Amino acid sequence: MNAASSPPSSHVRPYIVGERCTLVDLDLVAMLGWGLMAAKIDVADLKNLTGWLGRVAERPAVKAATAAEV
Repeated sequence: MNAASSPPSSHVRPYIVGERCTLVDLDLVAMLGWGLMAAKIDVADLKNLTGWLGRVAERPAVKAATAAEV
């Protein structure tokens, strides 16, 4: 069975690569955040995506960087 035909996992990883926040999460949240805002895409119904965005946004370094942008 390949990944395309595998049933969805009941375990949702908290971050893109796994259990820990990595550079991948930090880079992707910056790009995705700008893209979603620019395209005016509502992701409120996408629980996994909004959960991940929230987890990354709560990290102290992300909060500091976001505050510096404003």
